[in-house]
Amino acid sequence: MGAVTIQVAEDFPASYPTVSGVTDASAAWQRLEAHLSYRWGERSVTFHVEGPGEWSPPLVPFTLSLAEVWQSGVGWVSYTPDLAPQGWDLCGHGPYRFSGTLGSTDTPPEAVAEAVRRLDGFWATMDQERAASIEASDGDYSERRISGWQAKALQLSGAADLLRPWRRP
Repeated sequence: MGAVTIQVAEDFPASYPTVSGVTDASAAWQRLEAHLSYRWGERSVTFHVEGPGEWSPPLVPFTLSLAEVWQSGVGWVSYTPDLAPQGWDLCGHGPYRFSGTLGSTDTPPEAVAEAVRRLDGFWATMDQERAASIEASDGDYSERRISGWQAKALQLSGAADLLRPWRRP
């Protein structure tokens, strides 16, 4: 049994990658990132980890700046974990705190850019259909739309299929 990530404190990047055909992709990027283990656009992150054993960050790419371990009566103390094949080998129970930079400045692969375009286009289409389907009837308003369309947007737009290689395990 390896060490376990108990909390992730992830900032938003200064900006998300630009995707052609999308005016403001930040909403689409934020929705996509909820389902992905890979990040584009650098940002600060802190992982809180407990338990002995091997640990690797659940989000990548991650560059470690500072590793710390909690010592009772002292507080957070700098710590140098041993390298392991997939991350770091933690000797004690911790808790540990790993701080650093998360995300890549590389241009996202075309499949990821297409997922952003599909999600953005799906939302725009659904908003137009929703606005067009509101009807006045005896002072009541009725709406015709797919139940839970916002929650299912990744699947209904086809974006989820394109993102399989970067999904969270």
